[in-house]
Amino acid sequence: MSEILDPVRFVETRSIFGGPAPKVVYRGIKQHTRNLNSHLNWPQEQTVGTHIAVSHIVATPVGFDVTAKVKLIEVDGRKLVFEVEAHDGVDVISKGTHERYVINKDKFNTKMKEKTSEKLT
Repeated sequence: MSEILDPVRFVETRSIFGGPAPKVVYRGIKQHTRNLNSHLNWPQEQTVGTHIAVSHIVATPVGFDVTAKVKLIEVDGRKLVFEVEAHDGVDVISKGTHERYVINKDKFNTKMKEKTSEKLT
């Protein structure tokens, strides 16, 4: 969809506890979408995840590698929506969408410090 972002990249992830648990797959998907943000004015602009809707379709046996396919499908101002799919070499094991927003790092960090200060007082 976007000329700026490479629409499809691959990543492999493996659980240290055996087969990839859903949270390991989700973590890989989230990391992979962050890697597709090369067009940003790094380090001032970064992204934060705001929504993930990913199904866990089938289990994956211990020792299988999981590949995540990530495609940017929508850009709406600062909002980026990715279509995501994970495959274990035999089956599609997970698919859905992940949403991220482009933020200004300095503004974001300032807001977080203010919020922390408010809680401490």
